[in-house]
Amino acid sequence: MPNRHDAQGETVNSNSRRMIQASVVADARSVHAPGVVLVEDGRVLASGAPEVVGTPGPDVVVDSHPGHLVAPPMVNAHVHLDLSDLPPLPDGGDFDGWLGAIIGHRRAQQAPGAVEAAVEQGVAASLRGGCPFVGDVCGSIRAYRALAASVLGGVGFVEVLGHGSRVDAARALVEAITEIPP
Repeated sequence: MPNRHDAQGETVNSNSRRMIQASVVADARSVHAPGVVLVEDGRVLASGAPEVVGTPGPDVVVDSHPGHLVAPPMVNAHVHLDLSDLPPLPDGGDFDGWLGAIIGHRRAQQAPGAVEAAVEQGVAASLRGGCPFVGDVCGSIRAYRALAASVLGGVGFVEVLGHGSRVDAARALVEAITEIPP
């Protein structure tokens, strides 16, 4: 359990303003060892080396995490959460075989709740891996809606594939997508 104390070493329970101390702090610009993050009401005010961020005042709760890394959450910019329940495919370098397996899997997901369950499985795996933000390439409107209903942040891109005899179906899907509120 981390030590929670004010600058004078007194144990406190306030969460409005706090300084997180860690052996390593990584921010968008660099890595600091040791490092600190100054947070107020859930918003990062500063991060960096302790001597740069400064000494916490008496109103600051200090959370000490020796031996830990503090870093921003991860972002996976290209996922297919609706394929999270797909079993491993053989690695043979056969694109046509791989694509056929993906298409077959998506067709098998037509049962009510199947796509949604796969997205939920992917959401859980993302969170377990420390990745609360995604760019999800949704294979259907159902997948998009399941992502929107989840706790993940980020954006969903509905994948539309349509050529030849499927052009009209693709156009209808695009029209349906534009009616979904952001």
